[in-house]
Amino acid sequence: MRYTVLLLVLLFSNAGLQAQEPEKKSEITIYSGISFLEVEDGTGPCLQCLSPLPELIQTRTLESGFLIGFKFGYYVNGNVEVEGNFSVAPDQDLTFESSIFCLTEPCPLLRDNIAPVIFFEKRAVSYTYNGNLVYNINGKTVTPFVTAGIGGMSTDLQEEVHSDFVFNFGGGTKFHFKNVGVRFELNDQVIPDHFLSGKTEHDLQIQYGFFFRL
Repeated sequence: MRYTVLLLVLLFSNAGLQAQEPEKKSEITIYSGISFLEVEDGTGPCLQCLSPLPELIQTRTLESGFLIGFKFGYYVNGNVEVEGNFSVAPDQDLTFESSIFCLTEPCPLLRDNIAPVIFFEKRAVSYTYNGNLVYNINGKTVTPFVTAGIGGMSTDLQEEVHSDFVFNFGGGTKFHFKNVGVRFELNDQVIPDHFLSGKTEHDLQIQYGFFFRL
């Protein structure tokens, strides 16, 4: 990770010496993609307790799927771009599962050792918003790039909204013809303290869309 940051610093510091002023200063990208976020939080059985009494196990799982979004970039010079990003993951699944675990057989207080299981799910919507620096390695029709930035992620659970700090990094390629083109990107949204698990979680995203320059 630290070598990636060092590389970005070197690229940005030399950008002013290598770049030429672009013909068009602004770039708008409209994209879709796939989010591979999977966060799990729960209480597992205490295997060391050796208790004959049943234990309640509860698990909450948040999963994402497709996302849509847009980016607005402004070229400082021919290589360096300052970019804002906003995306929505509109169809996330938040599942709740509760069950009974027992180390002994038959399990006391449970008839025929059958443990009841409670399972239900509801929908959640996540919004990601961040500001990024993009370094473009200019080419005639193909432009590889790397990007890094900070922002936030808000998850709407209908009755409540949770917001987390996010930093991200990634890279991709732009294929362009004059002032229009397509863009492919692989990006990791890193959440240091996710509200559900309290741990560092990674929302790996594949993004694809089209852009035009103004």
